[in-house]
Amino acid sequence: MEQKNPDGYGYGHGYDDPGGTAGGGDHDKYLKGPAPIITVDDNRARNRVALFLIILVTALITFYFLVDKVPIYIKMMEIDIPEVKVFAASELGDSKDKRAIWPLANTLTGSMDPAVWEASVSALLKIGSVCPDGSPRGEGCPTTEVGKGDTSNAKLVGESLKIFSGETYDDGYRERLSSYIALGLKDNSVDVRILAAQLLSYFGNENNVELLTKALKDEDPRVRSAAKISLDSIKGRAAKNAPKTPDDEDAAKVPTHLTPIPKGPKIGFPPALSPSKTFTDLESEFKELGKGLAPPFEFEAMVKDLSSGDPKARAKAAMTIAYLKQRRGTIYILPLLRDPEESVRLRAGFSLGELDNFASVRPLIEAYKTAGEEERLVIFHSLLKMDDPAVKRVLSEVSAGEDPDAAKVAAIVLYFGRKIR
Repeated sequence: MEQKNPDGYGYGHGYDDPGGTAGGGDHDKYLKGPAPIITVDDNRARNRVALFLIILVTALITFYFLVDKVPIYIKMMEIDIPEVKVFAASELGDSKDKRAIWPLANTLTGSMDPAVWEASVSALLKIGSVCPDGSPRGEGCPTTEVGKGDTSNAKLVGESLKIFSGETYDDGYRERLSSYIALGLKDNSVDVRILAAQLLSYFGNENNVELLTKALKDEDPRVRSAAKISLDSIKGRAAKNAPKTPDDEDAAKVPTHLTPIPKGPKIGFPPALSPSKTFTDLESEFKELGKGLAPPFEFEAMVKDLSSGDPKARAKAAMTIAYLKQRRGTIYILPLLRDPEESVRLRAGFSLGELDNFASVRPLIEAYKTAGEEERLVIFHSLLKMDDPAVKRVLSEVSAGEDPDAAKVAAIVLYFGRKIR
């Protein structure tokens, strides 16, 4: 009779036999070699490896799902490697985060690489195609964004691109920009197509007519409507810029003694390289300004102060925008170069130099041509300290342009700029 152990299992199997005799030959296969010896140190080493892998996996999961990666990609846009810029722009576009709008627009001035332009404009269209709350703008943005300082993404995209096109008088830049915006008309996202069609009403030209005409047959009525508006806008600009016929020119002639042309001071050599007392005082004022600034800094409030009835408020707003490096404020400061108050004009010229935005180069040179001596000193030294690559490109274009006075100023700024650096 087979014996049973207290748990009811028999002893008839070798691997259960304490003596190793009951199982016969089956037991031999378990005794072919010495059993591996596991030490305490081995267990500790394995535990360390396991712990390291757990920490690594946790860190990766945290990075991809929890860490705010937008600032990381924004910093990557500053790396002067096209492939890096393209990758970062693509990631920023997918994020649809409005914080990326101005860095992406700034990148367009620092690179002429077609891949960087295409990636950056594509990213801007993606970001502009959603509302601030992330909902598709094609469905209409929530009304709660109005009046609460939460400007729509689409409006911010439009403003940023206007700074880098319309304000520079740069037709070549504008034409290049419009061609990349037009690519958005072929995007799979209806919201991107809507925004691209809308932007072309301002940035479009004759080269975009073909794609806009195709967009008139888009499956979405909102795309068709925006494309029709853009086509009409392009045709209107083309008609306005068409050369006049001889009859038109005769009708437009006015006796010269009835329309005296104001003459500004002659353009001589720019001031000496040593900054004037006015410029030095402005530098001191600019440094002191920061001591009295305290957050929160509301950009919209600063822009509003630029049109204040108080000249001191206008001047301080311009300097504050420059101190905070709000390059998007360039377009709002430019009109102050024609302010009736000289103190405001001086601070506007100084602030534009601090912002280092190529959009202000031509307006500064235009202001220089008719400015007084002190203003010229400030404008010249503001141009001299601007070192953005796009600034040099615009200065080179002006120096080779047809306006002899502007060309002279630009050429000398470039010459002395090289001497200083």
